[in-house]
Amino acid sequence: MLIGLVVAVLVFALLVLLMLDRMVLGRISFLSHEVSERTETLDFSRQIPEGGSDEIGTLTSSVNGMISAVYQVMSATGMGR
Repeated sequence: MLIGLVVAVLVFALLVLLMLDRMVLGRISFLSHEVSERTETLDFSRQIPEGGSDEIGTLTSSVNGMISAVYQVMSATGMGR
């Protein structure tokens, strides 16, 4: 009986970790990658796809606002592509 309980707890913990990775860590990693890509290439003409209305989606929206502002400044000063 104790072994069954331990197995059930381990399976539950694994499922929680997989959900956490998919719902939070994966999205933050994606956002980080997209920001790094735009910084390295100086291509601020493209927005980052927004994927939700939660805190990470709000962060992505804010980053997109910053990307738009940088692109506008670069375009106005002749630095844009």
